Amino acid sequence: MTDVQLTQTPTRRRVAHAGRRAPRLDEPWLTYGLFGLILLTGAYLLLYKLPEFNLNPDETIYTISGLEYMHGTFTGNLVHPFVAKYVFGLAQLIGGPGIATARYAAALATLAGGVVLFYWLKTIHPAAGLVAAAVWLLVPRALSPDMGPRIDRFAILEPVLCFFIIATLALVWFWAQTGRWRWACLAGIVGGLATGAKLSGAVVVVVGLVFAAVTLGWRAWLQGLVFGAISVVTFVATFLPADDVLGRVGLMLSQGSGHAANGHEVDLAGGVYLHAPWWGILWQTGAGIGPACTAALVICLVLVAALLIATRRRPSAKAHSPLAHGRRLLRGPGAGEGAQGGGVPVGEVPGGEALSGAPQSAPLRRELAQLAVLGLVTLVTFWALQTFVVRIALGHYYVILLVPLTLLCAAGLTWPWLTARAGQPGAWTVVGRALAALAAGLFAVGIGQSAVEVADTRPTGMARVMGELAQRHRPAQSFAITGATSWEWKSYLPAEPPANSTDSVDAILVERHWLRFRPEEGILDFIAKNRACLELVQLDTVEMYIPTTTPQIPLTTPTWCPTQ
Repeated sequence: MTDVQLTQTPTRRRVAHAGRRAPRLDEPWLTYGLFGLILLTGAYLLLYKLPEFNLNPDETIYTISGLEYMHGTFTGNLVHPFVAKYVFGLAQLIGGPGIATARYAAALATLAGGVVLFYWLKTIHPAAGLVAAAVWLLVPRALSPDMGPRIDRFAILEPVLCFFIIATLALVWFWAQTGRWRWACLAGIVGGLATGAKLSGAVVVVVGLVFAAVTLGWRAWLQGLVFGAISVVTFVATFLPADDVLGRVGLMLSQGSGHAANGHEVDLAGGVYLHAPWWGILWQTGAGIGPACTAALVICLVLVAALLIATRRRPSAKAHSPLAHGRRLLRGPGAGEGAQGGGVPVGEVPGGEALSGAPQSAPLRRELAQLAVLGLVTLVTFWALQTFVVRIALGHYYVILLVPLTLLCAAGLTWPWLTARAGQPGAWTVVGRALAALAAGLFAVGIGQSAVEVADTRPTGMARVMGELAQRHRPAQSFAITGATSWEWKSYLPAEPPANSTDSVDAILVERHWLRFRPEEGILDFIAKNRACLELVQLDTVEMYIPTTTPQIPLTTPTWCPTQ
């Protein structure tokens, strides 16, 4: 073999090996293939058996009000703005009246939020877009033990609100990255729609102003004024179809403040609270997404902290104040750092970065840190709103926190895989990747449990009462109900409970899963004394007692059953 052959053979081998390299995540066919898989899985979790589950008490109100709005009647549910109910009303005009149609609109709003997240964060790196879409579309978010694994399968305000929050944050991001007027104006319009979906959406306008001001500096102040003005005008414009716009806005604000002042009883961690403690909405977040996904979120927060620390550490940097560091972080590298303006231009994906151990560029890591800062600011602001202003933590309020948490997961799970230097990865990189892999595994466990719950979707509790009595050919005209609120049974039972204890009933229904609605002792005593002549039918969290020896149960005759 000649010298030329000796020098050329390894080269040919390297070229051949390079042609057989494993596909990288920044290759379009793989990126869009994985996103399609995530989108299909999300569609299953959101749409499968959608009309079959129990009613949420607010669904009827929002669905009827939305359809009335479409026909020019603005008298229902004035405690909330109109935009989300416009969506439900428009959906019913297209797909037919009913709660099922409005539910599809809410589920599609969540799917649209996942699409926006993917295309937004893909401009940073495909991995960030895929992680955000997966977390947003697949992670469970239960409302209560008997209301299924997904809040966004119900026709309530939060799914529509979250879509507008995601869209506003995406537009604010592009505004902060480019300083262009068109992004500021579009962000103002969508921010106004977020506020028009629910008043808590106004927080995203405040977050947008702060983030853009810190990122762009003095250039953003005039744009910020226009952004805020457009948000306010858009919000007010959503009331224009109704009469007395300012009067309706004032009534809504007064009712909301009165609700916050009066409080609302909620079950939290084994106790009942009128005004939620500081940890209330955080506890509900953990309870809603489940223990596995909660542990994964904690790991993501640790990785985000490591990302911010790693971004701050610069060997040649002098001591700076935290505020100066924050400005430097958000505005991007300055003179002498090899770039100006910060990060990669919007619409471009960093070349050469893949989940393959390729060296990571400083702009890419800085953009992930900027994303983490945006998520943290949004998370803290929403938490502060719920804790110190609203002071109520109803079971579905926490879903708003999942928007910034999704951004944090995208930053935290992506950057360890893009942090290898030339050669073997260092110890910190190995630890970061191990934590990211563990978090991904925990997310997978929670998502799998959610998929099983969706597959098992069926009517539960009060929704099963009439069917069970019909199977037994028993009368079902009057019931004694205790431990449950009217909104739990009034959609399923044909008659009101007896007006007084002298009336007879066909069955006794006892709900036991609420802490703040305890069953009446008199009815429990009656059941205990006559237990031998009562058949217990367990309907999930509802106990149904029906007589075995007489057709009806006179509650005023505790000894009607023969002594055994």
